[in-house]
Amino acid sequence: MAGTAIKQNHDGLTAANTDIATVKGRLDGQQQFDQLAGVTLEANRRKLDELNARVNTSDSKIDYLQEWQGMANNRINDLERATTENRKVSSRGIAGVAAMTNIPTPMDGGFALGIGYGYYDNQNAFAVGASKYFESGVAIKGGVSLTGKYAVVGAGASYSFK
Repeated sequence: MAGTAIKQNHDGLTAANTDIATVKGRLDGQQQFDQLAGVTLEANRRKLDELNARVNTSDSKIDYLQEWQGMANNRINDLERATTENRKVSSRGIAGVAAMTNIPTPMDGGFALGIGYGYYDNQNAFAVGASKYFESGVAIKGGVSLTGKYAVVGAGASYSFK
């Protein structure tokens, strides 16, 4: 019986050693996994830090670009306002010239004072002018047109051949 007990103990120890070796193999595998996971985790942390830095850099670049876009939009708005004002001024001038040219001229030897009206691109103008036509064939003409806060002035002379 003692031999049987020894054999059973030996078989039990062999089975226990096999179990210990299996567990040790599993632990070694787990340790390798943990090391690999730790390296992977650390690498992922570094990559995440790099990505965060890039996002922060991108955010500052986006802020910079948005600031420039705002300045460009302001300049465009300023140019649009200036263009609109220049168009009004030009239209007033055109209306003023139209008003002056529509003041009738006198007949031979006559002198005339006249008024005229001009309209262009929603702008109005009134003009006052004088002309003299001499019997010698010489004519002179002058006028002033008021177009809001601006004035248009013109004068001219001519000689007619008979």
